[in-house]
Amino acid sequence: MTIKSLSTMFILLPALILISCSSHKETVQEWTDSRSHRIEFSSWSNESKVELDLLKEDVLQVSIKHDSGQIALRIFRLDGLEAYTGQGLGSCFFTVGIPEQGRYVILVQGKKASGRVEIKSDTI
Repeated sequence: MTIKSLSTMFILLPALILISCSSHKETVQEWTDSRSHRIEFSSWSNESKVELDLLKEDVLQVSIKHDSGQIALRIFRLDGLEAYTGQGLGSCFFTVGIPEQGRYVILVQGKKASGRVEIKSDTI
């Protein structure tokens, strides 16, 4: 190899690395109303927190679509009363009964995660 080709390689190599790293852009979209929360994400490493006023009779329908990365979900009342905690969640559907009336935090966490978490409240 000549000096010119080596210098060209050392100039282009960092540019190629930057291009490959920047192609995995984090995206997230959220929708929330008084009875539901939905979040869709791609290459997401962060957390989303919303608060919902829930009744003791409420049942949360939880739908998770897991494409990649790690997804965690925690549902708890502001005073710390736990309704649900899960880590390393895959694609699934389940329900969570609300143990007591109050203001609850829905905390979704992702680590290089792609997928969707949707939570809807129904009163029985």
